[in-house]
Amino acid sequence: MLEVKCDKCGADFELDVTDLIEATDVIDGVKLTATYFTCRECKETYLVQLDDEQSLKKLEEEKRLRKRHRFLAKNNKVMHQKQTNKMNQLIKELIHTRTLLKDKYWASFDLNIDGKKPQELN
Repeated sequence: MLEVKCDKCGADFELDVTDLIEATDVIDGVKLTATYFTCRECKETYLVQLDDEQSLKKLEEEKRLRKRHRFLAKNNKVMHQKQTNKMNQLIKELIHTRTLLKDKYWASFDLNIDGKKPQELN
């Protein structure tokens, strides 16, 4: 659980993974997947991440490396530095890619909420 305060209405609420919503849209031929949540009081929309097919592949690879890292740590072993560097590089690339995707596509993303775009929901 994560404590969240809405920037719009000031409501405090706990956010759980089950509160996250996924929606897909295709913009300019790019298939996008948005993960977001809404304020329980005013329904303000908050984007968690916006992915395309390429970033989702990077995410899967990063998850695989992170899982291996946890397994090795649990068994008092260390991941090879090359793999650790790769995992860290993937995280940096994901942050960069998601920022670019948000800047380029989020305002046009259709969340399928009465056909409204994110900026029209407030």
